[in-house]
Amino acid sequence: EVWFWDVASGKNLQCLSGAQSESSAIVFSQDGRRLALALCKSIMLWDFALGKESLRLWHSNVSSVDFSPDCKTFASGNNDGTLRLW
Repeated sequence: EVWFWDVASGKNLQCLSGAQSESSAIVFSQDGRRLALALCKSIMLWDFALGKESLRLWHSNVSSVDFSPDCKTFASGNNDGTLRLW
């Protein structure tokens, strides 16, 4: 689980659940609306407005993820050097 807290108030805002394995990379979108987690065999996108997982992409050995500056695309890299744009 990943917990999100309001630093000023100390209140728990959301709990991200559903990540069944360790995350090798985690990144917030530049607009702050989404979070991408690179898991062992997938990429999970979390939508803060919805408060839940919005998309799961199956891609093994993911080692890095990042959003484009306009947040419309994101990239994932895996251990064999493959880069994918989603």
